[in-house]
Amino acid sequence: MVLAVFGVLLLATGVLLAFHTSADPPVATAPTNNSAPASTPAAPPPVIATTGANPLTPTPAAPPAVISTTNTANPAPTAAPVPQPNPSRPCSSQQTAPVRDGRVEGMAPQEGYDLDCGVRNAPEEVPGLDISGRRTEPVIDSLATSVGGRLARLPDSGPHDRSACDALPNSAWAKNVTGIDRPGVAICVRTNESNIAVMTVTEGWTAQQPELTFTYRIWYA
Repeated sequence: MVLAVFGVLLLATGVLLAFHTSADPPVATAPTNNSAPASTPAAPPPVIATTGANPLTPTPAAPPAVISTTNTANPAPTAAPVPQPNPSRPCSSQQTAPVRDGRVEGMAPQEGYDLDCGVRNAPEEVPGLDISGRRTEPVIDSLATSVGGRLARLPDSGPHDRSACDALPNSAWAKNVTGIDRPGVAICVRTNESNIAVMTVTEGWTAQQPELTFTYRIWYA
């Protein structure tokens, strides 16, 4: 009888234990992965400063380099100054060369020639004329010069240039010269503007040829 009761109690205890065990919820366990390491969290985005230079603003382009157009190795030639007129020497002051050559053909006795300007004029009384015809009847046999000018005949032999004129004494200079009726006669002329010229007759004044042809060279003082 006692054994039967004890057996019933054991049976009841076993049932209670089984019921309690089945009623408890299962405990979750974290899965383990021995082969794959835990992932590293991503780095935060960089913080862009809002003070100072703005890296997002484009930098302005540098201005183009200025290329000099001046050639320092071979500078452009400088233009010669333009001569200015001088009221006292209107033609000489505008000359760009120290020496000038010329030729006059068929100058009639009533004509004159301005060696300073290289101008032929008529009548012969025009101011500034350096040479003109002088009539001695019955033919035109000499040259005359205007106020301010002087003439001097050079020897037939010897140089016919400025140095020969400069070597002449003051007594050799006059207002007129004779003997211009043949080729080769050379005459020094001190012009109205104080220059020196040498004229050489190529066709002289004669009764049959009443026109004078000559060449000349003038040196501007």
